[in-house]
Amino acid sequence: MRILVVEDEAKVAGALKEGLEAEHYEVVVSATGEDGFFRVNAETFDLIVLDLMLPGRGMRSRTGCSGSTAVRTTTS
Repeated sequence: MRILVVEDEAKVAGALKEGLEAEHYEVVVSATGEDGFFRVNAETFDLIVLDLMLPGRGMRSRTGCSGSTAVRTTTS
């Protein structure tokens, strides 16, 4: 399973990545909503873990996500 973590706080992103990789998931981290938005439109993910409190351009719209992509939001 391929997971995109969109999180601007490095410690939170690192902890999520470390924990998910320990469970044998493939994890990609984006530090900004804009980078996450472009990755979603260029790559395929099974799950997106999204921080809704991102500064700047957020990813609140699922534009570009396939109908089978799950989005899990966080407010860290």
